[in-house]
Amino acid sequence: MLAILDAQEMQRADQYTQDTLKVSGLVLMERAALALFSYIQEQYKDVKRIGILCGSGNNGGDGMALARLLTEERRDVTVFLVGKPSHFSASARIQYESDLAYGVRFAEEINELCCCDLLVDAILGTGADRVLEGDYLLAVRWINRQDKPVICVDIPTGISASTGRVLGEAVMATDTLTFGFYKIGQILYPGRSYCGRLGRRRIGITARSLENAPRIRCMEDHDMESLLPKRISDSQKGDYGKLLAVCADVNMAGAGVLATKAALAMGVGMVKTMASEENRIILQSCVPEALYASFDPEALAGDTWATALMIGPGLGQSKRARELIKCALLDKNRPLLIDADGINLLAKDPELMECLDQVAEEKDIVLTPHLMEMSRISGKDLNRLKEDGISEAVSFAEKHHVTLVLKGACTICTLPSGEVYLNTTGNSGMATAGSGDVLSGMISSLMAMGLSGGIAAPVGVYLHGLCGDRARDAYTARSMKATHLVEMLPVVLKEEAPN
Repeated sequence: MLAILDAQEMQRADQYTQDTLKVSGLVLMERAALALFSYIQEQYKDVKRIGILCGSGNNGGDGMALARLLTEERRDVTVFLVGKPSHFSASARIQYESDLAYGVRFAEEINELCCCDLLVDAILGTGADRVLEGDYLLAVRWINRQDKPVICVDIPTGISASTGRVLGEAVMATDTLTFGFYKIGQILYPGRSYCGRLGRRRIGITARSLENAPRIRCMEDHDMESLLPKRISDSQKGDYGKLLAVCADVNMAGAGVLATKAALAMGVGMVKTMASEENRIILQSCVPEALYASFDPEALAGDTWATALMIGPGLGQSKRARELIKCALLDKNRPLLIDADGINLLAKDPELMECLDQVAEEKDIVLTPHLMEMSRISGKDLNRLKEDGISEAVSFAEKHHVTLVLKGACTICTLPSGEVYLNTTGNSGMATAGSGDVLSGMISSLMAMGLSGGIAAPVGVYLHGLCGDRARDAYTARSMKATHLVEMLPVVLKEEAPN
């Protein structure tokens, strides 16, 4: 799990690395430049002319150090200073003087870079927090008018590293290479859409550089094998959990099919789908591996078979649906995932919300709302949730003692403890009917196998996004469907945890 930092946290980590770990700022700058140099040599080795736009701070210092390295390799490089030399940081001034000594070419006018085949944005780094103006704004506009690839150093100029907001206007990157840790503004939208291909390189700022435990993290590929439930040779289906999925009222059989298929593909030993009687044939035909039970609040209340419960996809909002979700809440012994209509029922029924609050401290509960459902259940304005989803999700999870999965372009998982996971996988093709049903099946499957909701949620979201990325590659974002996510799950699991 990798920390994701805001601008202030990154600044403190940088300073701690210099003051306590005794790695000088110039060494860090040189390593950043070397990382950029290697990236250009790998990805843009055939580019002939490179233009680097540098500010007067340390981000500009990275760019000027890169210019020297490229010049040494006889690459055709031109630097344009957006910031004033009189405003140089100490390290940037050293790099500037070194560039002059090495004969790096500096342009008098920005249009001298028009002949370049590749542009590098080293104007403003992660510390930028004000709306762009003056020469900075003009430089950003000039870059965006050029029909050329752009590499941004650490973060595109004009993007807030702490929030992802656009500071008036911002560079639209082809690639962004960041150092040490991801920044919140690179993961949240709209900042994420400005970064292009986002890469990360180590330059000496590591977990040792963090004085406190990170507030926000993300899952990585190497986490999957260690976190996913292990498969053992001497086992039987009961060893991998039993999930009772309460979903699929009349005319909504698809939700039950998708959730059930996803749960089975995720690895749970057995699934029993409790649905309307009208969906019996559909479910048993489409998912013969699953057991079936008709909607029955008394049967749900008396169930002792399952190791975890999932309720909501296609549930509807009838009186019977309300009874079913109340029974699921009153079961104090088993973990529970609530999605879709289950959340809508909670949102409009104070008695059910009170019941949730009473049992949430005693049992593991995961809620998986999209933004509109989150607005209903939290009472928060939709625009507020879009602007500051992390804070609102943290507040809700802490208040109600639940793990909250706030689904969106960047899904946010928050735990009752205040821990946050931002998801780095997935794409726009996942904005399709049934995608959330697949996610519910995946997370609840992991819970049935014994993972806590606080781990099952971010792991399930990460894998769900990987399934979306594989489906996009196979079918395009425009044409992919929720069934393709289930189809890709075995492929993703083979890659992430082959055993």
